Amino acid sequence: MTAISIVDSHNVYPPPAPSFDPVNIAAHHSLFWADPSSGHSYANGTGEDVWHDISGNNRHATNTAFGAQYEPIFRSNVGAANNNKAAFEFDGVDDFFIQAAFTALTQPTGLVVIGAASDRVSGENQGFVGGSTGTNRHDLYTFNDDKYYMHGGNFIGAGVANAAWHCWILEFNGATSKLFMDDPTTPIVTGDAGAHTCTALIIGCINSISLPLDGHIALVGLKASAFTSDERTSYMNGSTTYYGTP
Repeated sequence: MTAISIVDSHNVYPPPAPSFDPVNIAAHHSLFWADPSSGHSYANGTGEDVWHDISGNNRHATNTAFGAQYEPIFRSNVGAANNNKAAFEFDGVDDFFIQAAFTALTQPTGLVVIGAASDRVSGENQGFVGGSTGTNRHDLYTFNDDKYYMHGGNFIGAGVANAAWHCWILEFNGATSKLFMDDPTTPIVTGDAGAHTCTALIIGCINSISLPLDGHIALVGLKASAFTSDERTSYMNGSTTYYGTP
């Protein structure tokens, strides 16, 4: 049977499927997506104290214990830089979301991030996502030498950090860890990123509100294994189509 859509003057039934559907790309341990297609609504221009995990595992990221000062701002339309899509805005001072601790994930693990250090200038240290403690790191950040780094007990880095939107996929796997940026096939760096487990993520900085992000994040996904080649390709191609990343 061929599926059809019924159209009236106000609606289309069923609604068209999104051109980018991260829920169906991989079996995520945790998945945070700011898009209206996530099934959760956030108020434009206001601080939010919960970013809902849409993986089905309910490992939400919150800051309810810290107060409004620490709440990232939801933006329903960031502008042309990300194809006018939604994202959370972090102020570069103290905005973040953090998960409650979960059973430790041992490597190999996978992490995907779509976002931008939108207001970054050369030499600034800014963290996108990290492990919630210094002994369980799963970090993505820029440093003062203007490279992108991953850190899972040891750091490796490459690339040229800038204020543009990108899709990063991190494969934490000890001495053969890899950091991909906008290219699903060739990592920008491979090496020993350490052997830390992951017990929770902090979003908008790295552990203990270090290196706060002055920018935006649209998506964070954590996987209890490395992303496959097909999954990396789906993420990178989808991000390019939907968010305009390179």
